[in-house]
Amino acid sequence: MNRYFIPGEGRRDFPRRSYAKLDQIEPPNQIEAKDILFAFDAIDAEWPGFHDGLLRLELSPDAEAKLRYFWAQRFAPPSSREIDGTDPFDELPIYRIEITLGRADPLVKKLLDVSDQWLEMSLDTRGGLEVDVFGGLFMAPVPARLAHLPRPAAPAAALTRLFDMEDWPDATEEDLVKTLQIDCRMEQLIMFDIGQGSATALVCECGIPVSYFDVGCGVYRNTKTRPNQISFCTHEPPRVILSHWDADHWAAATLDRRLLGMTWIAPRQSISMKHKAFGNNILKAGGRLLIVPTKLSLLKWSAVGQTLELRRCTGSDRNSSGLALVVEDHASQRGWLLAGDAAYNFVPGALPHDLAALVVPHHGADMGPASIPPSAGLGYARLLYSFGPDNAHGRTSVRHPTMAAITAHGSAGWSHGTWAPPPPAMSPAGQPVLATASHLTTHEQGIAVGWSCPPSPTLFGHAATCPDLMPVVQS
Repeated sequence: MNRYFIPGEGRRDFPRRSYAKLDQIEPPNQIEAKDILFAFDAIDAEWPGFHDGLLRLELSPDAEAKLRYFWAQRFAPPSSREIDGTDPFDELPIYRIEITLGRADPLVKKLLDVSDQWLEMSLDTRGGLEVDVFGGLFMAPVPARLAHLPRPAAPAAALTRLFDMEDWPDATEEDLVKTLQIDCRMEQLIMFDIGQGSATALVCECGIPVSYFDVGCGVYRNTKTRPNQISFCTHEPPRVILSHWDADHWAAATLDRRLLGMTWIAPRQSISMKHKAFGNNILKAGGRLLIVPTKLSLLKWSAVGQTLELRRCTGSDRNSSGLALVVEDHASQRGWLLAGDAAYNFVPGALPHDLAALVVPHHGADMGPASIPPSAGLGYARLLYSFGPDNAHGRTSVRHPTMAAITAHGSAGWSHGTWAPPPPAMSPAGQPVLATASHLTTHEQGIAVGWSCPPSPTLFGHAATCPDLMPVVQS
């Protein structure tokens, strides 16, 4: 595994010259933001592997053929995979470069326009704008300075070829449905306390987590928000549904590596070297990676007396083009909605008219005025926030959940109790709002939601005795 994913083993320097691609912008609503964080995935441009071996910066028939063969072997059935020798993805010198700017800074407009472009960045100890460089998912930042403004990278075409999804095949709808089909009734939705990230589970009537929807945790400067225990039940091999490719939605699988050996269902999206290396980890561990094609906007399957849907969100960036999960229970005529980091206006199709559980998008970020939350459920219902205590986003003053999110959900009938301004989330809000944390340091632990009433006991069946399941105490 690349040292980038291993706690304590990331790099403690910064690359003097790197190739970089925009990975994340925070907050989603940039129009009303005071400060904006631009986070780039970067790779040391002086890496020798760019000149020799599988990942050399060369566009030739021979290089293309070797790359296709490499991934064909990775995506072969687990029983017939041939994985041996040195893995170039384990050697990649990966970094994250964060630039925090005031909204009025002229560089903001330029960076908002780079989208999927590959850029060249030069860093030094002296010079212009100060930036933060992370040498691993769980590393503290190292300060550096931009020696010049980011400019287009000369080998952009070759970088795209190496680190996009072109060599990852689409899964068929038949294979996806067969993999997701459940012969049991879903009794609980569990949200885990994993810090600033997202991880939820669908738990069947036997008390077994049969599907996870994201398995993230706190990363980068939010590593501090993680609880001591990060582990998941894999007693009956679960499916892992990835809403989108942001690291705080999958990083827990680098801590509990049993998850890597599971079957993953993930959307086709714009990615870079970090995601390519992580996907490689799944395949090397014997897991399966089923890519939901862009053209497949709806994936529908069933459990006992229930209907489940994965809906492709309709936005253009990674957050807003991911997968949303809708679960409907026929007997109670109620639903659960999990939208990942997508604003509500990007979730297509009709929503259940009576929601028993609604997971707030993007940890309670300001999603903008077009993101209008569904109305509070009738009777028993829970509004769920997943965030880490005292979380931070670059050098901005943004902290989740935001008052914009709380106000928007309050206007839809979700009472937030003690979360009156200012500031919010300093203590538990009180039902119907439940959260995995309170600021500044408190972990409130996991949450279980049922269909018509709070689950009693909170954990039952296998989950009640599984030593690998993180604490779930709220309902």
